[in-house]
Amino acid sequence: MRMTTKAEAQSAKFSALAKQNKHPQHLGMIGYVGHRARWRVEEQARQAAGIPDPYEDVDIRAKEFMYARVLKRLKPGVTKINEP
Repeated sequence: MRMTTKAEAQSAKFSALAKQNKHPQHLGMIGYVGHRARWRVEEQARQAAGIPDPYEDVDIRAKEFMYARVLKRLKPGVTKINEP
């Protein structure tokens, strides 16, 4: 079913759409819901260690947007979004 002309046209359409995304997320298959608990644990660990929260004055929606775009291969405690 993936080799039909309809499927190939749809694949090309969505591939072009995905290439327009300026800030791709790095969440994998579990998405935001699967990562929220881990983000809260990381926030609590930073507070316990006395490390200031870089997103302290940011609302929860923007905070999760930033967390979802942190590159996976960064060292713990280093924050960087996927920008040129």
